[in-house]
Amino acid sequence: MGSTIAPLIANIFIGCLERSVIKKLIDQGLIISWTRFADDNLAIIRKGSHDTILNAINSWDQNIKYTSAFFLENKLTFLSCTIFLKDGALEFQTYRKAGINTVINNYKKSIMPRRYLISSIFTALNHSKHSCSNDDLFIADLPILKDIFLRNGYPEKIINEKFANFLCSPEKPPQPEVSFTFCIDYTNSKIEYYLRDLLGRIKKFIPNLYVRFAYKTLTTEQIYKKDSKAEYSKLDSCNLIYKFLCTCSKCYVGRTKCTLKIRANQHKQFSRAKKTYYHIHRCPVYVKKLLAYEKEHIPPKSTQTFIKGVRDKFYMSHFKIQQKCGSFSDLCDAESYFIRINLPKLNEQIVHKNFTLF
Repeated sequence: MGSTIAPLIANIFIGCLERSVIKKLIDQGLIISWTRFADDNLAIIRKGSHDTILNAINSWDQNIKYTSAFFLENKLTFLSCTIFLKDGALEFQTYRKAGINTVINNYKKSIMPRRYLISSIFTALNHSKHSCSNDDLFIADLPILKDIFLRNGYPEKIINEKFANFLCSPEKPPQPEVSFTFCIDYTNSKIEYYLRDLLGRIKKFIPNLYVRFAYKTLTTEQIYKKDSKAEYSKLDSCNLIYKFLCTCSKCYVGRTKCTLKIRANQHKQFSRAKKTYYHIHRCPVYVKKLLAYEKEHIPPKSTQTFIKGVRDKFYMSHFKIQQKCGSFSDLCDAESYFIRINLPKLNEQIVHKNFTLF
């Protein structure tokens, strides 16, 4: 749902709907039974009242639009269950959208602790058991569940062992009292080996110590090194607030929708930016530093192209990106903020649409 508080807000919103609309429909006898999980609802209604109920719900607020599904061929899917009629009674069993093609964490390729991957077998068994209305339906689902684990690289020996353990005792075994919880990033399967070895050495001195290892899995962005991607030059950035800081400490703050490289070149044009143009060519501190930089980095008999490249590099070293923005209004607001806190002496504008800068 996006934000972490979105489920809470959605729950409050639908709760208001239930108190305002659903309660009246129940009192009127149009809704016989109403069950909800988040914003998914299962209802038993009076025959012929479907349109009245749906219109009442959708007219409560213009931002919601409920849809409905009916029993088809005596079956209805709700959440992860398939509800069906058998001998005049409602039964339910596990529903998987992709069937045996369901994708889970791959046992061989996932960067996850083996302990967590094996625990997922118990989790899936528990989910299947509680998604079935009787043991016969649960037993019938086990071959499908086994095929899913096999297709995702789980060893058949481990699957059979964990299935047998669960069928003998579905309850989790009692856990000893935890002395400490040690959290560490999981980047390689060898981490588990080294931590077990470390714990074994510690227990030689403290036999009653029980440490629980909590592994933190990393995102793809964290796993891959930054240098595995092509370097993205700051000169190619656009829609940003930038700052030109001269060697003499005078500065200019501006915004640009084009790349920083293009905007920096515009500052060297008299028609584009008079103050920075005059300053770059007349500032004695800047000119002195530039001459010293050229003496250090330009060897004798260098070409004009090489000399220009050295001068451009020195010039661009004075630019710094302050903030990257998404919209033009954000650019304007951010520019006014950075001008206000930097008080740049090379800026020509002194007012802003929202407040006075100086």
